[in-house]
Amino acid sequence: MKMVMFRCIFMLLLVAETLSLQHANLVREWNMFKQKYNRTYSSDIEETYRYGVFTDNIRAIHLHNMAADKGHHSFWLAINHFADLTDKEYESKMIGL
Repeated sequence: MKMVMFRCIFMLLLVAETLSLQHANLVREWNMFKQKYNRTYSSDIEETYRYGVFTDNIRAIHLHNMAADKGHHSFWLAINHFADLTDKEYESKMIGL
């Protein structure tokens, strides 16, 4: 019983550490994105919202690229100056919808 509990605690700590590293990597990528594309936001609320959009887009990029690595797509995606926009905002900006 003690060994099972030890394994459970160890796995929880491992998951927590992994999540912490992923968060740190996202924050670093976010800061690099803002610097590279000279992004500033009108308020902390807007920046928090844009960070959420950015992280959603990063996840979509990673999922797409993992599928591309397996041959499911013929192209890979990367972070660009649209990474803090939603799909709707991107369409509006590019197509004028």
